Amino acid sequence: CIIAVILQCLLVISQKLFNFDLTNGRPMGTFGEANAVSGFINLGLFFSQNMYFVILIFFSNLVLQSRTGIIMFLILITPLLFKSKKIFILLIMLSLIIVIGFSLDRKNSSQFKFEDRGVFNKIAFSAISKRPIFGYGLESGDIVFEQEFKKIGINLEDLMIDRSHNLFLDILIWSG
Repeated sequence: CIIAVILQCLLVISQKLFNFDLTNGRPMGTFGEANAVSGFINLGLFFSQNMYFVILIFFSNLVLQSRTGIIMFLILITPLLFKSKKIFILLIMLSLIIVIGFSLDRKNSSQFKFEDRGVFNKIAFSAISKRPIFGYGLESGDIVFEQEFKKIGINLEDLMIDRSHNLFLDILIWSG
């Protein structure tokens, strides 16, 4: 497992360095989605807390720009607090600065609106109100979300959003 995590980290870093397979400037690893890659590499912390391994995972999370991944990383490295307080505090400070920086950068950019759950809910309610009785059909979320994102002027750039991240809203979209 450690070898797979190291290879995934190196792939993510090389994707960023050489601009391979980037979606909105973010590497995708072999999973095709930054949060999934981040979750996988963070699980490597259960198998080793070697400082070099931890730093490799940390920098991979920064390259992925996954706020969820960085938060997960911070939670998983808490046992390091007892081994090296200086490194732990440094990583927490860097992570918070970076997460805040990503948040500020994303608030000013419509490029990242596709990650906003509030936008998903608004689009889902809009779609449901247009077809409240019969819906759009099973597994039709990708078509509905693509149409609705175009209406509000957000280009998904080869991304497919097929769920609202809310099971009840998804069922209402599909079946009314």
